Amino acid sequence: MQCELEHIVLCKIKAAANEDLDVAVSMSENASAEEKKMIMALYNDNQLGTNSFDKVVERLVRKYPDGSFLRMESIFATMSDIGPDMILRRGKELYAMNPNFTPALNIMGYAYMQKDEMDLAKETLQEQVRRQAGKANPYDSLGDYYLEVNDNAMALKYFEQSSKMGLKASESKVDSLKSLLSD
Repeated sequence: MQCELEHIVLCKIKAAANEDLDVAVSMSENASAEEKKMIMALYNDNQLGTNSFDKVVERLVRKYPDGSFLRMESIFATMSDIGPDMILRRGKELYAMNPNFTPALNIMGYAYMQKDEMDLAKETLQEQVRRQAGKANPYDSLGDYYLEVNDNAMALKYFEQSSKMGLKASESKVDSLKSLLSD
């Protein structure tokens, strides 16, 4: 199972990144440290002819022997194909397998938003903020939730927190919301 999952993830990530490598690199600013390593390794392989992507994935397989990281990446790599119900099913399975792997909460929160199950989205994303209070991305995600429910003041609060913690993508959201709220 682990080798099959690894192969699927590698193929999906390579195919997606090869389609638009610049987009993947720009998205790496919002990625976890592990995801950023994968994206940048793929970029280096494509641009410089190195062979670092497979080595990065091999290290991640050793770091997450339960397969949680690769399972998460497989959900992320296939999410446009599988829809929110399957994302939730796989996210819940991943979270049950490893309750300390909180990125599963993030992906489930967005899937709940896709399904317009806003109470569950909020609850799930708040849990991720509680469990990862020192990380910027959970605050950014909760800001996205508040944008979705048209609470711009709360969205601004969470984007400002995320921005202060170093997430560059939140900075542009802060600027946009401040402009919108001042009008």
